[in-house]
Amino acid sequence: MTGEAGGPVRLRAASGQRSYTGLVRNGVTSENWETFDGSFLFTSPVVVVATQQANPQGGVCPADAKGYRGASRTVQCACRADQMWGTIWGSGLYTDDSSICLAAVHAGIITRSGGMVSFVPAPGQNSYTGTVQNGITTKAYGGWSGSFRFAN
Repeated sequence: MTGEAGGPVRLRAASGQRSYTGLVRNGVTSENWETFDGSFLFTSPVVVVATQQANPQGGVCPADAKGYRGASRTVQCACRADQMWGTIWGSGLYTDDSSICLAAVHAGIITRSGGMVSFVPAPGQNSYTGTVQNGITTKAYGGWSGSFRFAN
C-alpha cells in the first residue's frame, strides 16, 4: 500500500462475539469468523477531537461524540451519506463512542441519505439497551462514561 498515510488510532477492548461478519471496506477484506473470546473496536482518530472542538456548529458530523463529553451545549452538524457506518450502543440515549450519523437514522431523525442533526452530550449510564428501528440494529452495553441524545 505505497502512498498510504498512517497515523494514531484509538481502540477499545470489547467482549467476544458469537460470530463476526467479514466485509470489504477501504480496500481491505476481512473474513467471517465464529465465536471468539475477545474483540476490539476502533474509536475516533486522535486528531478528530481537536477538530470537533474548533468547529462545533454546522460542520460535518464527527464519527462519534466523545470529543464533547462533559459539554452542556447542543451540537448541530451535517451527516453525509458516506458516514452511514459504524456501531451503535443504546437506544434514545447512545454511548458517546457510537456512530452519530447511523444513530440518527436509528432514531428516525434522518435517512441514510444524510441531513442535519442536533445532539446533546449526556452523562454516562450504567447500561444501554439495544433495539432495532428504521432498519438499524443497536447493541446493548453495560456501563460507559459518556452518552448523547438527539435534540431534534
